[in-house]
Amino acid sequence: MGEPDDNNLEDKIKKLEKVVEQKDSHLRSLQHVATHYEIILESIHNVRNLVGAIMGYSDLAITDNETTKHNEYLREIYELCEHSKELLDAVLKPGYNPKKENNIDINEIITNSISYIQPLYRGKKKIKEYYDENLPKLKEAVPIYLEDVFLNILKNAYDAIKEQQEGFIAIRTYSEENNICVEITNTGPPIDASIRELLFQPFVKAKDGGTGLGLASCKQIVEEHGGTIEVTSDYRGFIVKFPDEN
Repeated sequence: MGEPDDNNLEDKIKKLEKVVEQKDSHLRSLQHVATHYEIILESIHNVRNLVGAIMGYSDLAITDNETTKHNEYLREIYELCEHSKELLDAVLKPGYNPKKENNIDINEIITNSISYIQPLYRGKKKIKEYYDENLPKLKEAVPIYLEDVFLNILKNAYDAIKEQQEGFIAIRTYSEENNICVEITNTGPPIDASIRELLFQPFVKAKDGGTGLGLASCKQIVEEHGGTIEVTSDYRGFIVKFPDEN
């Protein structure tokens, strides 16, 4: 046998050291992510507890006189907190899935979403609603998830027209080519050309102050329900389509 090649051995050792260094760096990154994930979960847990407390106080504040506007608002608060707790549970509890329901009325889902967001703007902006009263029902869906989709889209629309005195949002439901369709547009400026292709990716912000997570979440939820979401041709809104499986 010949003598070992010291240079070759040294090269191998250097390569191994480099691999170990890369693995260590990767492990440190994973530990960093894990630490942040734990902090996020702890924060969500604390928020969930606060939501539960709000629900409790709302329930205590509701009197027997069910006709008062005061109690109507309190019940809205309670229902919104219930909605929030279910969404938080989906993050905190592995394998947790909110119950799917059958024969979902998309028109009702949208009117619920509108009722959730209008108090934030004190009714200052106008919504024009055009509902197809003969719209087919969704065969199966998770209502709170769909409400979250339209809540996100509506909030973006409100923000787009906030500087317009006569600005408005238009909502239209219709059926087309075996699809149940929802189109939400606004009179605000079109979506910036620089982000149009990346709009549904996480952390891509369509507006100042946003997290860049809303539309990515919308896309995920819609696709989980077998649907699609796309930007309108004038880049001033969105069209959501679900398959008509009836």
